[in-house]
Order: sequence, then structure tokens, then C-alpha cells
Amino acid sequence: MGDLVLGIDPGLRMGYALLDLSRPEARALLTHGRLATRPADGDEWARRARVVAELKPHIRAADFVCIEAQFVATDADRRVAHRKSANAAQVRAVACAIEDYAREVGVSVVWVHPSKAKAALAGRGDAEKEQMIRMAAARFGEVLSEHEADACGIALAGAQIVDGATQRRGKRGVRREALEKLPKGVQEAARRANKP
Repeated sequence: MGDLVLGIDPGLRMGYALLDLSRPEARALLTHGRLATRPADGDEWARRARVVAELKPHIRAADFVCIEAQFVATDADRRVAHRKSANAAQVRAVACAIEDYAREVGVSVVWVHPSKAKAALAGRGDAEKEQMIRMAAARFGEVLSEHEADACGIALAGAQIVDGATQRRGKRGVRREALEKLPKGVQEAARRANKP
């Protein structure tokens, strides 16, 4: 497994975080962000395409991409259950579009259950949003949005899954050439973070 891990909390309002797991935690967060589309941005196809386009440089730079798998609880109120399932379908479509692009460019994809992401970042599979945000700030030294904090947990949990699956292969290697695929500002931040 390589050390550049992209975590994605998918949706039409989403967060992402690119971690370099070869670094100390305080400097592991290379870049992060939020993406949001609105109905005015076009139909769902156009909105999904915009999300994927924004993520392309980060996906190409990553050794693997971790995407949160959706979980929809049933609800006694049919209207609420219908709204949740419609939203879940939109989120799943965005996640699948991201997966398709990652596989197209040869980047492996790991699906992560929400409770695994929460446990990886906050130590508890039932952690609340506020706990995720606090733990991301404590671990990475930055205050992140709820979607960005979730993306960090997703990346950490995905790395644990991949590490468990590839433990016998030996030490992880870093694809340094992947850093060259990142936007210039992120490359500069990575170089600054490597200085003592």
C-alpha cells in the first residue's frame, strides 16, 4: 500500500481529505476541502460531473481512494424514509462516479462503513459529528467542516482495511511521483511540512 490516501465523504455536498500516512499526524493532512453543488448548477448528471472534475487531481495523486459506503436506516414515517432513500440514491450515484474515474486512472478504491470511519478518527463507531470535528482538529491541527472531518476518518479507516489486507507484503512505499500530480499550492505545502 502507498501512503497517499484520499478520503471522500460523497454527495452533492461533500468533503475530501488527502493524507500522507508516512508523516507524523500533525503534518499528514496535505489538503482538504468541501464541494457543494446546487440545482442551479444543472441536472444531477452535470452536478456529478462537476464533483468528479474537482476531485480529479486528488484522485490521480492518491495511492488509493476511500469512499464512505452509505447506510440508510428505515424510518416509521414514510415521507422521511422516502426522502432519505432519494438522497441516498443521489449520494450513491456521486460515489459510483468517483469510483469509476478512480478505476479508470488505475487507482484502487476501498469502501468504508461510516462506523469504521468514526472509530478510526474518534475511537468510537457511534461518534457524533462534533466529536469527529474535535478529533480531526486534535490529530491534524486544523479545524475542519463535518464533511472534511468525516473524510479524514474515512481515509484512516480505509488505510486500516488496506493495511490489514496487505500486512504480509512488508513495509508500505510512498509514490513520490504522485505528489507531482497535485496542484502547485498543495505541492508547496507538502514541501514545507517536510522541513524540520
